[in-house]
Amino acid sequence: MQKILSLGKQDWLRGLAMSAYFDGGGLFQSADGIEIFYNIGVLQGGLTSSDLSGAVIADNPQAMLIVTVNAIDYLFVYGDGGKIYRLATLADSGLALKATISNSSGQGLALLNGLILYVQNTQVGTIASPAATSPTFTDNVATGLTSSAIHPIWIGADKFAYIGDVDGVARFDGTNNFAVGNSALDVFTIPSDYMVVSGANDGYYSVIGARYNNSTTTTVGCASGKSIIYFWDMGANTPLRVWELEAEVIRLISKDGNTYILTPTGVYVCNISQPPQLITDESFIDLPAVTSANFAFYRGMLMITGQSGELYTYGSPHIKLPKVFSAPATGLGTMTSILVWNSQNIPKVYVGAQTNKLYVLQTASKTGVLAKTYQIDLKRTWRITAVKVFTEPLVSGDSLTVDIIGDANTSIISAQTFTFASDGAKTSKLINTLNTSVDNRTDEVVIQLTFTAGVVKVKRVELYGEPEREYYSQS
Repeated sequence: MQKILSLGKQDWLRGLAMSAYFDGGGLFQSADGIEIFYNIGVLQGGLTSSDLSGAVIADNPQAMLIVTVNAIDYLFVYGDGGKIYRLATLADSGLALKATISNSSGQGLALLNGLILYVQNTQVGTIASPAATSPTFTDNVATGLTSSAIHPIWIGADKFAYIGDVDGVARFDGTNNFAVGNSALDVFTIPSDYMVVSGANDGYYSVIGARYNNSTTTTVGCASGKSIIYFWDMGANTPLRVWELEAEVIRLISKDGNTYILTPTGVYVCNISQPPQLITDESFIDLPAVTSANFAFYRGMLMITGQSGELYTYGSPHIKLPKVFSAPATGLGTMTSILVWNSQNIPKVYVGAQTNKLYVLQTASKTGVLAKTYQIDLKRTWRITAVKVFTEPLVSGDSLTVDIIGDANTSIISAQTFTFASDGAKTSKLINTLNTSVDNRTDEVVIQLTFTAGVVKVKRVELYGEPEREYYSQS
């Protein structure tokens, strides 16, 4: 019996393949709900969601913000019905409705000089004393915005708030009404048939995303999907750089001098010197509709919402690791907002979803999920005789199923389990009991690992067999 194949930590980090028959740099043809970066070098079930909504959340969370007061972190959630909630994030406890904002669809939150800013359809309000039992809400600090359900807000490098106002941008200093002090409407304008839908601060400039469609009543763009990306120094009304994009911009985020652009058809990256370049499209990620698309940074990677309740990641948590695609979370429904927060060096992901849901994802212990490799070419025909799996020591409740599939991905040559109940606190198991009703001769295999229960952490899988010709010469 010879070792045919060994898959381990370097292979897990390759992530998702383009198809079942072509690795394209990835290992798995499917691995939704599987985490490859939570513990570098092991394969395990993905991020588990906890529903925080209870009977408190009564609309769909559209925007989220965390503010720290006296070393305590508070999550503020702004719903599409105008309701604002607060939650203490250390234990994710005390979720409560704090205010219902009129003339509002939960458009955006930002933190400026200790005040939380919230955007309404025609004005900007503030929240003072955010840690108090009853924070102070003032709805009409700045009035005069064009009535619209789309008013993105971001904090510029000059420490003023900027708010998209259909075909213009307003500046807000946090205290004065527009046209007073440093607050003003139309400090930056764009063509009237475009609309500002997102903005970001790249550390130097305000990056503004505008789509071709200035409708104030919908977040869905027109069929052409044209957009313009502006780089603006927050001074004169003239942009420093203009990039055109043949896709509808939904959201921008910036990090390390680069701006990432989320569209319904793909994710792009650009900066003031580099035009938008596609880094992933729908061939990898089942991108959602405009109304529910969102992304954030997670463990050094882009985390992107999927069409069917998945959270995808692109990139790697370390510069020396390859950039890969993975899907560490599933089953979240249609997502309306996401926020990543590092709590005591442990990243948490808060997810707002339709049907009035607020989730937190922190632990990687999802069960009932599987990692299925693409068709691995064994270079010749083998008789598969055994598989060996290596894990961290099993603990009570752990259960893993290992399937070896051959014959054009239809016949299960081996389907065995490795469990604490049967095997104890072991770290490896050699499985040589095969399915005798299936021909074990094959020149390609699919290895499938199903994380049935517990928190199994797989380090390595080895496949053993005998060459077909050698097998017959001995019989």
